[in-house]
Amino acid sequence: MARAKKIGVDYYSHDVGAQKKQTVKALRSRFGNDGYAFWFILLELLGEREGLYMDCSDETTWIYLCTEVMIDEDKVTDMLNFLGRLGAIDKDLWAVDKIIWCQNFTDRLAGVFEKRKLTKPEKPISKMVSATKTNISAPEMPISATEMRQSKVKESKVKNSKVKNSKVNTTLEVDTTPVDNSDDGSVDGLDFDNNLIPKQEAVVSVMPVAEEVDCFWDVFKTVYPRKRGISVPMAKDALRKFLEYGGDQADLIAAAVKYGRIVAESKTEEQFMKTPHVFAGGYFKTFVPKYRRNCPACHGEGFVEGPDGNMVECCCVDRYKEWKA
Repeated sequence: MARAKKIGVDYYSHDVGAQKKQTVKALRSRFGNDGYAFWFILLELLGEREGLYMDCSDETTWIYLCTEVMIDEDKVTDMLNFLGRLGAIDKDLWAVDKIIWCQNFTDRLAGVFEKRKLTKPEKPISKMVSATKTNISAPEMPISATEMRQSKVKESKVKNSKVKNSKVNTTLEVDTTPVDNSDDGSVDGLDFDNNLIPKQEAVVSVMPVAEEVDCFWDVFKTVYPRKRGISVPMAKDALRKFLEYGGDQADLIAAAVKYGRIVAESKTEEQFMKTPHVFAGGYFKTFVPKYRRNCPACHGEGFVEGPDGNMVECCCVDRYKEWKA
């Protein structure tokens, strides 16, 4: 009878003086001993999995990770973002696909797979990158709210004269051309100069077009936990106002995902969940990430260097605190 295929590894080497190495030293400096514990528990969890990576886009895997390290989700996200910046994990795979992959960890285990006469695990292929090579249907492949918004607006400008007399084509091509916002310090048309709530720049249309709102709703409704007893027109109107007042789609989507986790864990009945228009109208502020993940100033870390050289909180912190929709 053939022996069952071995999944993962039984051990990995832990060097004496590991606390002095760049990754661990940076983690301890930023997060204290939580950073030290998180890193080595993370390596243990990677080592026990087939392929030596974790796909945290899967809700069960994400909850498992946070439970095993015994750290709250926001802090785990901050730590993984930081590890991406350090190059300790693959920054792009984490940012785009929520996949944790450590090339150095895998390389150090190459000998184990040689003894098993097996090929060393290869870096996972980004689902988002592979999806851009072909036309994809929106329900089949989830894309970010910003990407969907950009592609939809681009399509509407090109086919504006044909839309009135034809059905809308639901097949989208994702525009992956990078946008350079480094000169004006803005991202997605939002300005942080006043250290207050982001405002739309003058070059951005104050009134979102219908296609933007429809596209935003298509993404939002897939992650929002309440599906019944809602008003779609009221929800779209709330999303339109959210965009009009300068809100960031990524923030609202992240808040909706977090709210969904909370109501699932507390087993809240659907009838007692907030309706989408109430959530988008201001209730979301309780669940929005503290730091703006794509902030051009702090890059999602929440701190920037002040005039005196000391680290101070970035202007993106609590950016919706005084914002009234």
